[in-house]
Amino acid sequence: MLFRKLQAVVVVAVFWTVGIPDSFAQYGIKRPTQEEYTSALTIRNIEVKRLRESSESGQSSRVMPGRFEGFWYRLGVTYESQKDWADGLVVKYYVLLQEKTRAEDFTMLVGDIEYDSVPRGTDRRSFMYIHPRTVERYGKPERVMCEIWHDGVLASREVWPKGTDNEWWVRHKPMAGNLKPGFFTPFILDRDAREENINIKSIFE
Repeated sequence: MLFRKLQAVVVVAVFWTVGIPDSFAQYGIKRPTQEEYTSALTIRNIEVKRLRESSESGQSSRVMPGRFEGFWYRLGVTYESQKDWADGLVVKYYVLLQEKTRAEDFTMLVGDIEYDSVPRGTDRRSFMYIHPRTVERYGKPERVMCEIWHDGVLASREVWPKGTDNEWWVRHKPMAGNLKPGFFTPFILDRDAREENINIKSIFE
């Protein structure tokens, strides 16, 4: 028994020293460099749009009929991919909301969404939404920062509005769970919000 324990310790020590081979090395594939990732994936634009009603279904954003009807906010990212097909491409969102009652207080929403089978092109898109109740409680979006990650590497970063890139996202406590993909909203059928192939499993992990 003692010998087996010593064997286990030795194995762990070897992996700790040498490192566990990643999937690239395991299959004899050269890992792309940071420069290759950043040149292959580039965020072109971030758009923040206030919405009341779905343009396709006509469904209102009303939360409680007769009592409350507010605006959703849609965050849209347009990016370029120079890869023929990209799997596991993750778009991360950081959204700063300004409190309505206290101008010095901010709430930062965070969320991400993963895509598979993203083809080459200059108009690839990703969307997230903010529920009217969240806006009512915490305020409207003041700043947005988005990142694209692929294979665990940061490939691109952009901010909205332009010129607000003083790393404000590192100074606020993140709050997850309040950014919603389109299929949790009334806007799932909207043609102007079509995006790439979402990895559904990643949404529920």
